[in-house]
Parts: sequence; structure tokens; C-alpha cells
Amino acid sequence: MRTVCFGLLLATVMIPAQVTMIPQFLIMQKLGWYNTLQPLWIASFFAPAFYVFLLRQFLKGGCRVTWRTRPGSMAAASLLMMLPVIVIFLFAQRYFLRGVTLTGMKG
Repeated sequence: MRTVCFGLLLATVMIPAQVTMIPQFLIMQKLGWYNTLQPLWIASFFAPAFYVFLLRQFLKGGCRVTWRTRPGSMAAASLLMMLPVIVIFLFAQRYFLRGVTLTGMKG
């Protein structure tokens, strides 16, 4: 029974959002929730099917989270990843600023 329910859940993931958009609107209109915030509040109480799938797979896998490095190593690695971007920005800063100032001018 669980596998059947899970299969139905996965089937709902494959339905495009555009297909359900108009029926959802009509349901909200019939409930009197048109032009209110209630549909947003109510929808936040339900998890999207893809998130349920991810959580189920995570729990089936034994909930193992592996931390490969220490926080100091992580900070050093992130600095090394940001360093080329910062250097490029410093050298190309005048071109970025020129582009910003030219877009504000009417030609």
C-alpha cells in the first residue's frame, strides 16, 4: 500500500504546473478566497511532492550526513573560490561602472 501511495505521489510530480493552474484558481474562487491571502497561507501547510520524495529517499538511505572537512578548511576553500572573482572585479571595475552610468543616460 505504501508503494502505491508513493507511486501516486511521484505521478503528481510529473504533472506540469500549467495543467493544474486553472483548476486551482477555480477552486479558490469557489471557496471565496479570490483576491485574498488565504490560498497562499493554506498552500504553505502542504509540502510539494518533490520535497516529500527527497525526504523519503534521505530517510531510506539511513540519514547519513558526512562532513568532509573542518570549518577552517571550508573557510579557506571558499576564500580560494572567491578570490578570482574579486580580482577580476577589481581590474574590470571601471567597465562595470561605465556600463551602469551609460544605462542611466537617455540617448
